[in-house]
Amino acid sequence: MTDAVEAVIRGNLEAIDQCSAVLRCVSAEQYCAVSSPIISSSMGAHFRHILDIYRSIMLAFSLDLDESVLIDYDKRRRGAACETEQAVAKSEFVALRCWIQSVSDNLLTKTVRVKTEVTLEETEHVRLDSNLLRELTFASSHAVHHLAIISILARLQNICVDTNLGVAPATASYLRSADAS
Repeated sequence: MTDAVEAVIRGNLEAIDQCSAVLRCVSAEQYCAVSSPIISSSMGAHFRHILDIYRSIMLAFSLDLDESVLIDYDKRRRGAACETEQAVAKSEFVALRCWIQSVSDNLLTKTVRVKTEVTLEETEHVRLDSNLLRELTFASSHAVHHLAIISILARLQNICVDTNLGVAPATASYLRSADAS
């Protein structure tokens, strides 16, 4: 495994572990609470969305790999049990962590097609070439940004969360170098 591959896998595991840590410290009521008008969605909705992105990747690679692989980020599970039931979300993050740890090196560089909507005012999809390593890089970055929103939702409910929750890796590096100066 190359250094780049190890770093991408480690970054994904860190994001998943941050999700799991929050899930352990919030109540069912806090998980489903909406802090209107500041944020119009619950922590559960953000966790479901994080899981949906990863699920799109996992589903694409669970099919016959002799076929061309399509990751469809537009398949969402709005209203799914993981959005309102912490136990379901916890279980899905455990399964996701196991899957990421089990991905083989040769699978990481397999060419895939990615389908996603790209415009707001009308439905317009694009299909782009990529590979699993690149899409896992996207998924962890995407998770971090939703964890930042989850961090705000937690703080609005006076829930104590890790100060690094939702902090982007580049921001963490900047803060470390600023502290060292």
